[in-house]
Amino acid sequence: MKNKNVILYTRVSTKEQADTGYSLIFQKEQLEKYCGFKNYNNVKHFEEDYSAKTFTKRKKYQEMKQYIKANHKNIDALLFVKWDRFSRNLEFALTEIRYLASLGVDVECMEQPLDLNIPENLAILATYLASPEIENKRISQRVKGGMVKAAQLGCYMGSSPIGYTNGRDSLENAVLQPNERAEEIKMLFKEVATGTKSVKQVREQLKIKESVSTCQRILRNKVYIGKVRVPEHEGTPEYWKDGLHEALIDEATFYKVQDVLDGRVVKTNPKYSKKREDLYLRDFLECPICGRKLTGSPSKGNGGIYSYYYCGNAGHTSFRADEAHNEFTKMLYTFKPKQEVADLYVEILKDVSRERKGGFKNKAKSITPQIETLGTKLITLQDKWLDGKTNDSDYHSMKERIEKQIRELKFEQEQILSIDTNFDSKLNFGLNLLSNLDKFFAVMDIETKYNMIGLIFPEKLQYQKNQYQTTKINEFVNTILSDNTRYREKIKKLTAISDSQSHL
Repeated sequence: MKNKNVILYTRVSTKEQADTGYSLIFQKEQLEKYCGFKNYNNVKHFEEDYSAKTFTKRKKYQEMKQYIKANHKNIDALLFVKWDRFSRNLEFALTEIRYLASLGVDVECMEQPLDLNIPENLAILATYLASPEIENKRISQRVKGGMVKAAQLGCYMGSSPIGYTNGRDSLENAVLQPNERAEEIKMLFKEVATGTKSVKQVREQLKIKESVSTCQRILRNKVYIGKVRVPEHEGTPEYWKDGLHEALIDEATFYKVQDVLDGRVVKTNPKYSKKREDLYLRDFLECPICGRKLTGSPSKGNGGIYSYYYCGNAGHTSFRADEAHNEFTKMLYTFKPKQEVADLYVEILKDVSRERKGGFKNKAKSITPQIETLGTKLITLQDKWLDGKTNDSDYHSMKERIEKQIRELKFEQEQILSIDTNFDSKLNFGLNLLSNLDKFFAVMDIETKYNMIGLIFPEKLQYQKNQYQTTKINEFVNTILSDNTRYREKIKKLTAISDSQSHL
């Protein structure tokens, strides 16, 4: 009787065993001794140092199958130490055993030998193969149960998201800790929340190395507002709860970002501006002859380049922009309120300030009872859940809805209270601006200059013979510049209108 030709197969269950253990060496030694005892010919040895549940993902096993297929006439059996080295899954194992049998190759286990030609031994094989699988599932359930319990306590389980590092608190609970990239994540949320730029644009602006899709996942992750996800377990659907870690983003900003990502906020991308610093009066001048709006452009002359304003109708009007600008600054210098009018303005604005502050406080105060009512509903819901009167699914759904309503009301209240009601500071700045308008105007950027000119002069200006003419000046500014202090009621009315418009 000829000696059996066998293939040796050794495998580890975890990568750690492959890197730090002696399992593979020990298995090979045991199999070689067994071959010597049985007078088996050791044809070839395949060593699997990668743990995988399925045969298709085992690189060395697939190589071995190809070798056996090519040389099956000279191979009698595949030899391994224990059945769990071959597989921990009954279905997968039987499929491979049938395939090898079709090639005339037996499967032989050193420590748990079975003659698979005897039908009753298939039951024993099923026990050998199913036992590890049962143990795997039992371990998996214990691990998942432990992770769910930890999440219910507010611990974050899993690899840390960008901006955090895994750590431990004083009680040795698993807690995320902000790291050096936390500020980068904060800026990502802040910029996207404005609604003026796409995620791609913000990513490029901040030079974030992760992909756009990764940034989008970050922006959707509630971990950044201090929440942890409690996985679905034993019929209870997954839900989010307050975690033990520090939030990087406030809830108001987070939900603004969700609105932007979901398209509920219209992006206000800044438009290209044709405004030029050397021609900042171009949209505010008209021809004194035909009333047509003047245009402007630079032109070469007298050894240099000069900007000019001119009418589209040839021969009507044309003048250098720098000269017109000088005269415009001189005109602004004359816009200085009389001291007695300024004092009256201060007195009136303080009255308006007190009235508006009271109104803001009352409006914010009226929201508090609504928040308290929802808070009571939340407590009642929690009591019903604890008493078993509400199932887990309904509880978490209703809880999330009530918390969202509370969050929205608090945000509205914060917005009202954050409105700058310090009119005294506005007053001082306003009077200082008006008293030194020429100096402030000289250092304003082009957008602010446009806004300022449009505010003071609601109609077009005409410029000729080094002088400006206008048919109308802003009524509020005109009243403040008046030397008549009898306009108390008018100033008060205009102040209220002006201030209310500033909040639109």
